[in-house]
Amino acid sequence: MMRGEQLQKGGCSRAREMWILDPFSPNIGLQIRVVNLMHQDLTALVSLSHSFPQGAGGAAKTISRPAVGGPFKLVNTNNQIVTDRDFRGNWTLLYFGYTSSPDVDPMEIQKMVRAIDVLEKEHNMKVNLVFITLDPERDSPWHLRAYLKEFDPKIVGLTGPIDAIRQVAHEYRVFFKRVGEDNQDYLVESSHNLYLMDPNMEPVKLFGVEYDAEQLCYDILQGIKSVSGSCAK
Repeated sequence: MMRGEQLQKGGCSRAREMWILDPFSPNIGLQIRVVNLMHQDLTALVSLSHSFPQGAGGAAKTISRPAVGGPFKLVNTNNQIVTDRDFRGNWTLLYFGYTSSPDVDPMEIQKMVRAIDVLEKEHNMKVNLVFITLDPERDSPWHLRAYLKEFDPKIVGLTGPIDAIRQVAHEYRVFFKRVGEDNQDYLVESSHNLYLMDPNMEPVKLFGVEYDAEQLCYDILQGIKSVSGSCAK
């Protein structure tokens, strides 16, 4: 098993111990060990402090954020260049997967769509849905468009050269590798995480496959409120 995790449930908290492997190492070696990842936050990773405008007491407000994410330059389903800057100004739910996934990825996409649909209809909150392929050799812009349209035409599908995909996966600490390769008939093993990114494209929360659509919707809402409240203080 390429990633181990141990969950403890007490109230609404979850403690996770997980291993993140570098897909670009020749030995696929163990790179980072994350211990006690609470409430699915990424704050157990190497974190950065971001300052907000000064409060009434004159001290800057800070929120600890993980060193996850970064600039990217990919291609959308209309064969147009897209960068991380194109998503700034809105909240974004980001997922890495591939269209030939037989089970996990379709379920995760359906979960994303249901959660965001509730947020829009019941809370009037807009969150962009972005799907970045980990299989650019098979997932052309046309193929991505046809696939994602079956779930929701509003999903932004991104692909690109393999080096660009490796780079963005590295930035987001995404593990992936081919398994059972036989010509074009292979699977892609990956970490299957959803990333909630704020309007500056900085990470707020990480969600695993254990979330259902209702839990995902609730935690996205709480993540948005927590960041918005901190910025307003």
